[in-house]
Amino acid sequence: MAWDKDRLNGNANFDINRDAIARNEILLDLGAATQPLKLNVFEEDLEMRLRQKNLHDEVDVMEVCFKHGVMRKHASAVLKRLKQERVVDLDFTTPSVENLKQPRPVRYL
Repeated sequence: MAWDKDRLNGNANFDINRDAIARNEILLDLGAATQPLKLNVFEEDLEMRLRQKNLHDEVDVMEVCFKHGVMRKHASAVLKRLKQERVVDLDFTTPSVENLKQPRPVRYL
């Protein structure tokens, strides 16, 4: 049985205790328009890194996505908003793995 191997996480390939999920999110109303804390933490980190001019291209953006365990498309909302606010100038809103060899730059305004 999975729980015999690891009493805390079972046989999962992730540690739910480090996934930035708040205790009250266990009983989420799936019809609610709320966003899980994990995505909020990711968006805040991505925005902070961009405002501090720490990310240079779409590969850097992807690395932040992977660090937080979210899909690349989750970066779109932050990238679009910061582009509208004229913090960054980008040729992408979702980083693409097809551009790993020649990533598109993040230009700061």
